[in-house]
Amino acid sequence: MSHDFFLFDTERLTTLASENTLKKGLSYFIENRVFALDAQENVLLAQVEGSKPDQPYWVELSRGADDQLVVQCDCADQQPVCKHAIAALYSYAEQAGNEDSAGQIGSAMEEAIAERVKKGRNEVKVSLISGNLGFGAGRRLRWCRPRIGNVPIRYISVRWIRE
Repeated sequence: MSHDFFLFDTERLTTLASENTLKKGLSYFIENRVFALDAQENVLLAQVEGSKPDQPYWVELSRGADDQLVVQCDCADQQPVCKHAIAALYSYAEQAGNEDSAGQIGSAMEEAIAERVKKGRNEVKVSLISGNLGFGAGRRLRWCRPRIGNVPIRYISVRWIRE
């Protein structure tokens, strides 16, 4: 498997830009401000919505001669890597992750269901009789095995759902 030049882990991202720029870029990504993304061999082109929605920024990321990331953006930021470029990198990573796991959606769904069933075995619906939910007495209303009865409430590791 060949290394994808435009996939950056968190550690590599921190070497590109300041913490503030990384936070703003992540925020732009989360807000879905990257609305056009095109990856070619050694170039990643993106269009990112800035503070004025009707004036998006064009971002071009490429591989330099010395295998360094070269960023060109229409914004006025003087830093080598701006928040728009960071947002484009996050968007690219998400797109690449979606393509890699396209055949694994069924297994991921099955895994999520199995995890929920496992958690559900520890959930008890309780009507408080006395004391408090941490250390009291309650009436068990629902468990994975449907039984109704009184139950001492002393277990911090079990998730209690108060009615």
